[in-house]
Amino acid sequence: MKLRRHAKPPPGLMALPAAGLADFLGGPALIEVPGEEPETVFVSLLLHGNETSGWEAVRRWLRGLDGPPRRSHVLLIANPMAAA
Repeated sequence: MKLRRHAKPPPGLMALPAAGLADFLGGPALIEVPGEEPETVFVSLLLHGNETSGWEAVRRWLRGLDGPPRRSHVLLIANPMAAA
């Protein structure tokens, strides 16, 4: 299975519930969220698929930003197929 990489969140990603990520992303994905500072925070999501609260928290956080976050982030959406 190929890990897909995105240099920024794809348009439409934040509108999706966890159950829609597998079709949208096509499998596991690394998504970069560029920030103002180069230090990077790594966040892993949907490791087991049925634990969707992490995705909902990240979605809420990203939608609430008025600009780039202070630090860059890399989101690993590990098992979106299990959330489908």
